[in-house]
Amino acid sequence: LLSIYQAGHVGDQLAVIHRGEITKMARECTLYSDRVIVKYGFAGRVLLGPKGAPGTVTMAVNIRVAGAQQNTLATDKMNVTTTIPPNTPAGYFSMVREIAFPVTIGTRPEDYKIFVAFERNVADAG
Repeated sequence: LLSIYQAGHVGDQLAVIHRGEITKMARECTLYSDRVIVKYGFAGRVLLGPKGAPGTVTMAVNIRVAGAQQNTLATDKMNVTTTIPPNTPAGYFSMVREIAFPVTIGTRPEDYKIFVAFERNVADAG
């Protein structure tokens, strides 16, 4: 969840321009002797806030693969774009991509985690 506010009004719920939500995620893993390739997908929506207006909204999304020690093994970054039509409170988006990362002998599948999150900008996000 990421809320975008009017400049200077972070935290004021009446100043929300729009709010992004990642609502679904899925993955499909292919294991090789030295690496894993993960086909991952996510979907979500962007809701208009009290200060929002219909139109195109683009939000940055970061992906991070972490190992057992929470060390970063791979990253990906992209923008998701949706259009919020007039007289509609939300626009929807979905994305499917692949990411690969090395595996260490002796580790278990549950040792690896994939995080998908909106990029947060302290100046305008809450």
